Amino acid sequence: MYKNTVDLPEPQQLAHRYALSTKDMEEVIENLTCYQELAELHAADGKSRWVIACQALLTAAIVAYCRPFTDNKSLGYAKQKLGTRKLESIQIRRSLHELIMTQRNTFIAHADWSARSTMLTRSGENTLSASFTAPTAGEGVDVQEFLILAGGVRQECLRHLFEQTIPSALPEGKD
Repeated sequence: MYKNTVDLPEPQQLAHRYALSTKDMEEVIENLTCYQELAELHAADGKSRWVIACQALLTAAIVAYCRPFTDNKSLGYAKQKLGTRKLESIQIRRSLHELIMTQRNTFIAHADWSARSTMLTRSGENTLSASFTAPTAGEGVDVQEFLILAGGVRQECLRHLFEQTIPSALPEGKD
């Protein structure tokens, strides 16, 4: 179980959140770059296995992207979540950011009825069938725009990280 045993100074907690967010955006970029490579293979040979792999990579990218913007068990070590007001790349692509967050919150991390409704039908005495509305993860997400967004967030987190790590904010050898 998570237990807070330390309460670091605010600037250090913010620096830690920016560092964690930078790593998350790097994961997003890796997943989306691989997605693009596999999408080219799918286009070249028409094999459905590439579609499934791309879907998994896009899902992983969405999960990694959303980590900084949802509450985390980091109390005392890092800010609970990253605010979006200071991130210009999110302000520029706000609708994409909101779409990605919605995909994560209603379809990927949860099974909200609005995203995954079910219709049960009985045909005969002992036969029950179910049909599902299951939009694909990332439906409506432009992968190239997503890459640009994640790259921008990564750069801004790095910049803010360096702004937060002034000599007095981090004790020597204890980052």
